[in-house]
Amino acid sequence: MANLKQNYIVKQNSEVFSYLPAPPDKNIFLYLTSFGHEFLENDYYLEIEFSDVYMIKYVAQGSLNFIYNGVKHTLNKGDLSFFYIGEHNVIYPTNENTEIYFFHISGEGVKNYYHSITQKNGHVFNDISNKNINKFFNALKNTLNKDYFISTSLKITEFLLNLY
Repeated sequence: MANLKQNYIVKQNSEVFSYLPAPPDKNIFLYLTSFGHEFLENDYYLEIEFSDVYMIKYVAQGSLNFIYNGVKHTLNKGDLSFFYIGEHNVIYPTNENTEIYFFHISGEGVKNYYHSITQKNGHVFNDISNKNINKFFNALKNTLNKDYFISTSLKITEFLLNLY
């Protein structure tokens, strides 16, 4: 992942799971490269491109701007976005106390889910339940110590099918 500019400042109570291992067969599994629950500082700023990863970002509190290939999307509480971060992206909060969940997904099959979902529904989904996202986050967190690749891949697939 190439960060062009970064001021990655999150509050201490954030939980981030980065640099997760890739499965032995990337053609079979959908897998997480990282995921987290973050409480953003006001000066948080992230500019990314050149990464063959898909990102789901959910705003649990506050709001943020997300610029994708020059198009600005404002995500408010309850909004979820699904984007490819191989393209140019800029992310920054628009107010204090912005809380987000993010999921970076890779694997051969995610591209097909992405195209099907975004062609049908676009990149931004409104009024998504915080309860469902929190449940998904905790389920993924609980798989880190178990049969990681199979459990995580099944949970991601189920989540994407529900999003579709």
